[in-house]
Amino acid sequence: MPSANYKIKDKDLNLFKDRRICIVFDVDESGRNGAIALKNQSLTNQVRILNLEILAKEIKNEPIKRGYDFSDYVKDRQDILYKNMKVDLNR
Repeated sequence: MPSANYKIKDKDLNLFKDRRICIVFDVDESGRNGAIALKNQSLTNQVRILNLEILAKEIKNEPIKRGYDFSDYVKDRQDILYKNMKVDLNR
């Protein structure tokens, strides 16, 4: 979604009917508020909000920065996988 204030147009809501939706918000107040607003838009009855901050804390040994987003999470996971590959290759 373009921003935390984004709202799906009424004419497009039908695209989400009978679908499972997972909303992944940025780790900041506007991201959380945007995710809740989007969920409350009644897209479908199967909407989940993924708490990216909790997932990130499982893989990082440092505080999660404000604005941390899904692309940061993917990069962090990739870095961990690459680091593990290097360890395995050096045995």
